Amino acid sequence: MGKGALLALGTVGAGGLGVGGLTLYNKFGKSAELKKSSLKYRYSQAILNENDDGIWDKKYEALKTASPNNALLKEAVNKAKASNSDKNGALSLLKKGCAEVYSVREDDVEGLSDFKALCSKTNENATSSTGSFISDSVSESNDKWDTSLTSLKSYEGELDDILKKLKADIQTSQTTFPKDKKTELKNWCDAVKTGIFEGANSVKFKGQESFCKSST
Repeated sequence: MGKGALLALGTVGAGGLGVGGLTLYNKFGKSAELKKSSLKYRYSQAILNENDDGIWDKKYEALKTASPNNALLKEAVNKAKASNSDKNGALSLLKKGCAEVYSVREDDVEGLSDFKALCSKTNENATSSTGSFISDSVSESNDKWDTSLTSLKSYEGELDDILKKLKADIQTSQTTFPKDKKTELKNWCDAVKTGIFEGANSVKFKGQESFCKSST
């Protein structure tokens, strides 16, 4: 290599990247940035795997009442709603559509809507096998919601703002709690169950496991 060429390389090395190198840097830099801002990166714990058959079956049922934005998901809806519905075909399109949704930016409103409705693992999907969700209606008498509120009253772990306020509101109650406070907890549980799963250590998931389920 000639002396001039070596000097040129030295200049590039000392002064920074050449035009080609800068182009490559911008390309890969932007690619990495896009990945980090994607739904798949933001909600990594909620991404559905190919073998999550039980959850995919539930998403298939959800297709029948869904109004997605993604083109493949729309096709999946049509197959699921058809009089001669094609479940395997609909599931295949559903999975392909979700794969596209996962790469969408987390601030994309339509993509996030599809993700929540059809492509994500919920807190309910991720629940442990210990106990079962409380299905009792709220009543004036002692019920399973009273047991959960008793646990909340003495809970020392981290809570989200709603449960934190509820805990403060019930400190003067004994073992049976006002119906409106039990309703507040039930409504919180209903909302959290359908929320996006963000890991077993997330505040909402731990709250769900502690106050929305019963061992009896």
